[in-house]
Amino acid sequence: MPELPEVEVCRQALDEFFAGREVVAVEISDIWAAQLGKAGIDFGRRAPLKAGADGSQGLVGRTVERVGRKGKFYWFELAPPSSPCESTISVVEGHLRMTGGWWLKPAGADWPQDERFANGFPDNYCHARILLDDGSEAVYRDVRRFGTLKLHTEEQHSQRLAVWGLDPLGTTWRFKRFLQAVSGSRRELKSLLLDQSRVAGLGNIYVSEICHLARIDPRRRSDTLGEDEWRRIFDATAPLLRESARVGGTRLTTLDDLTYIHEPQLHLDNFEVRLRVYRRDGERCMRRGCSGEIERAVQQNRSTFLCPMCQS
Repeated sequence: MPELPEVEVCRQALDEFFAGREVVAVEISDIWAAQLGKAGIDFGRRAPLKAGADGSQGLVGRTVERVGRKGKFYWFELAPPSSPCESTISVVEGHLRMTGGWWLKPAGADWPQDERFANGFPDNYCHARILLDDGSEAVYRDVRRFGTLKLHTEEQHSQRLAVWGLDPLGTTWRFKRFLQAVSGSRRELKSLLLDQSRVAGLGNIYVSEICHLARIDPRRRSDTLGEDEWRRIFDATAPLLRESARVGGTRLTTLDDLTYIHEPQLHLDNFEVRLRVYRRDGERCMRRGCSGEIERAVQQNRSTFLCPMCQS
């Protein structure tokens, strides 16, 4: 599943592509619309509708002002309609889950001619198509269809923001706030850092990397850590995530003249080659002066990677 850096790369690309553009058409595949409907999500039914003066219906005719993000969630902020009301749709919230991703085609460009798409592109894994007023279009592709898009009012969006924890790349990322967020728990460190209600955006890859940078065993009980150890975790987190996002995240790539955003089976090496412990079990620790060997452990049915020598 893409973590904060990968979603931030997605947000940046979507913001550049969508900001200031009006939606002129939305198409949703029947299979994804039905799947969303079973989960109580009405995006498939409502999104293709014309917006109307109060903006309480669909997306057609609405303008995207910007694309935001917190943790692993991203959203399209819509410009207010001419006659807004309490039920006005203000935000389209998205989550990529395991295999979700966007293909963005500028006006005048062509979809890729690639052997991986024997029957052409967009293919049967493409479940949403958004046409914009400049002739560009965006396609949402999701092999396993676990990703979501939801229509929210301003109130619903505010409620969603309130349940997510601190974002390490956000303006509220401060050490005192971080200490407050992680206090009062006896869980293992990794489990605590994966809790999206405390710290938003971390997943299996970056928690392993953060703990290695901080020289702390991710299996430690959280209530045994001292303030200096929490400081090391805090100091390691934002720079790591920022650097990963800067180079495109882990397993992201660009294809031809289209911006391609996340899909595990189609990737070029980028931040993946900079990972210090993740999936490096059996290899020598990269910390200078450490002769340890990276090991794999299992926590909550997930793989954890660490150096038993410098993280003891």
